[in-house]
Amino acid sequence: MGKSAPPSRRALCIAVTYAGDRTRWLPDTATDVNNIASLLLANEYAVTVMCDAPSLVREPFCIRPTAFKIREELRLLTQWLNREPGRQGWFHYSGHGWQAPNDDGNESDGLDELLVPCDWRRSGYISDDELSALVATLRPEAELMVVMDCCHSGTMLDLPFTTKPSGAVVASNAPCFPAPRDSASDADG
Repeated sequence: MGKSAPPSRRALCIAVTYAGDRTRWLPDTATDVNNIASLLLANEYAVTVMCDAPSLVREPFCIRPTAFKIREELRLLTQWLNREPGRQGWFHYSGHGWQAPNDDGNESDGLDELLVPCDWRRSGYISDDELSALVATLRPEAELMVVMDCCHSGTMLDLPFTTKPSGAVVASNAPCFPAPRDSASDADG
């Protein structure tokens, strides 16, 4: 038998549970990542899992979702996507999202949207500006599906289109739908 072809699909699935932080604890993020990773594996994706509570995920090896590691894994995913045409990527984030005052004037609401890594107290947040800059490096034919399961996710990538409450997309042909409100996490924003 010959070598199998390298995968043309790669995924990064992140679950931040905030293990040990009773006020921010989100154990179901690991369940979400388990389900998404299983679906992606069944569809021939090579999957990298990041989780701060490894006992909650089915992957035998997972990476702790620190700010540094999330940035590094996203950079590796975009570099991989850019190496050859026809590659498909998937980025799934399940954790807290936040907002902070925007200091560069590029937000119509005056707020940046932020991902909250497990070490946010020490390393800070990952901003929508960072994510948008990373996505902007993708070659035009690259395919990247992004799922943000967090608060304030509607404009997390600062893409040049918006949606109406009806779900209609304005100024683009790519669908983007805001997540329904979840009363379990509304208190956290």
